[in-house]
Amino acid sequence: SSGINAEYGATEYDFIPNRLTVKKNDLVHVQWTGSNTHNNRNDGDDGEGTGGTDRSNIIEMGDEGANYPKTIAESKFWEHVKSLTDPSADGTDIAIGLACAGYYCSKKGT
Repeated sequence: SSGINAEYGATEYDFIPNRLTVKKNDLVHVQWTGSNTHNNRNDGDDGEGTGGTDRSNIIEMGDEGANYPKTIAESKFWEHVKSLTDPSADGTDIAIGLACAGYYCSKKGT
């Protein structure tokens, strides 16, 4: 089967707003759908990644002309990020969770 873009010229995944500018002490609520496992009888697999998954991630890009993300060590964004649901999580833990769509939740791999 083909992906939605091959069948119909639609945007399958997008984030709104495409650019988000935040200031210190702003609260950003991130919410999306997807799964580490699904049983769509091969319907919904776009041939990217592991079959039966539908993952999205949030990463920091370095340069608009580049198509690869900054490493967590290069990034300054995560230095002051805090979790409201897990006060023990630091910015690196949050970056890891968002980069892998929640597959891992911290530096410990849990």
